[in-house]
Amino acid sequence: ERLGFTTMALYRYVPGKAELIDIMVDAACGEPPELGVAAGGWREKLELWARESYGLFVRHPWMLQVVTSRRLMGPNELAWFDSGLGAVSGISLTGEEMVEILILVNAYVRGLAQALVDVARAERDTGVSEGRWYSAYEPLLKRFDREERYPALRGILAEGAFDEADDGSDPDDTVEFGLQRVLDGVEA
Repeated sequence: ERLGFTTMALYRYVPGKAELIDIMVDAACGEPPELGVAAGGWREKLELWARESYGLFVRHPWMLQVVTSRRLMGPNELAWFDSGLGAVSGISLTGEEMVEILILVNAYVRGLAQALVDVARAERDTGVSEGRWYSAYEPLLKRFDREERYPALRGILAEGAFDEADDGSDPDDTVEFGLQRVLDGVEA
């Protein structure tokens, strides 16, 4: 609208909506991270790649809905893929193993980004923070704390796992915790 064009005018330049979305995704990706700045070896490079991938999904949450399998990658997406492959190259992996590692790491960061985007949306829609929501939910869960059927749940309730967070918690801590475990698995 700001440029004085209708939505349909875009289709003079692209064959259809799928191609338009592919172009939008590629433009949003931009250049991949420069992994050479990561001090260390493959792990530090892959950590940087994963953090930057996570940041990309958080900055552009719409991508979580439109990036699917069996689609053509544009030059920026291919550069990201190549960058990730470069992080794990030279460590005695087959090409297939390198691709599987990128799929694993991407699935982790994408899944966590989706969960955190969903939390932010719920907080925005309800005006209730995640910590306050869990604190309100805890009494309902405590109805089950005497039941033998839920021994693990009883244990975490006793620890106060659902007590209200201080709202100073950092989503990046969650990213980091899981990412380190994923990379530990890759290293093993």
